[in-house]
Amino acid sequence: MFFFRNSVVLCFFHGTHVAMAPHYKLKRLVAIGMAAGLLKFRLKARPRRKFDFSRISQTSAQKWFRFDKLYLERLRLALRIPDVVYTPERDRATGLKAICIVLRRFVSPNRLFESKRLIKRSSPSFSRIFNHTVMLIHREHGHLLRAIIHPWMNGNTLTTFTSKITARGAPLETCVGFIDGTMRPTCRPSRSQKAAFSGHKRQHGIKFQFLMYPNGIIGHLFESMEGCRHDAGILCESGLLTDLRAAFNRPDGSCYSLYGDPAYPMSRYSLSPFGGVRVTADQQAWNTRMAGVRQDVEWGFGNIVNKT
Repeated sequence: MFFFRNSVVLCFFHGTHVAMAPHYKLKRLVAIGMAAGLLKFRLKARPRRKFDFSRISQTSAQKWFRFDKLYLERLRLALRIPDVVYTPERDRATGLKAICIVLRRFVSPNRLFESKRLIKRSSPSFSRIFNHTVMLIHREHGHLLRAIIHPWMNGNTLTTFTSKITARGAPLETCVGFIDGTMRPTCRPSRSQKAAFSGHKRQHGIKFQFLMYPNGIIGHLFESMEGCRHDAGILCESGLLTDLRAAFNRPDGSCYSLYGDPAYPMSRYSLSPFGGVRVTADQQAWNTRMAGVRQDVEWGFGNIVNKT
């Protein structure tokens, strides 16, 4: 409402006294009032939308979460995530929404503000639910990362692995898997730069050691070591050799073995290519045949990085 009194305008917008102003500022005040009213109308007209999983299409689920829509609930049950997840900060989310938050955050390339807009959560709440759900999964299934014998394996599984690897042309008849290490680059840290720097890769990062079985499943993962560490040192610290001595013995007295690159030491359970300056033609041919089969390890870990 406007009241004119001797070229002075007294303005009221939505019952609030705004200002006493000369007549030449009338247009500016009217514009401000109209903008304020329009904003108030839009805020009232646009209710807050919530994340509705039922409205997500099959194509969108594969794009956003890397899983089929029908399998997300089965994945929640397999990971033993409860129906409702409560964080210590009292954030509440359904189990299905929590697994969607975890999968969406792991998809790369991905930024936090894009994910929170999709899930309809604030950044702090999104991060708290993500961290809490990941810890739930790790407490329930974290032991599987270090194990080399898994529930899906039986007495004939290792024998089947050796026959499959031999059928691919490998001359090593006792090989059941391949061991390798990988380094994930990171930004240069502000502290402990020397520990994170790899002289071989010429960059900063953290190293992982993994065991890949011929069926494409990672059977063992030892994670988060400094980038300066050597693969042989990581192998000793991981305790993998001790586990191999307990699980890779055959009834006839022989044993199964793993095959790795020249960085790994030679032992009864861990083998590497022939090295030195006097490698014979037969030894070189043996190295070539094993290298062709061992490439599957590189591809297996590359698929994980490229498809997330």
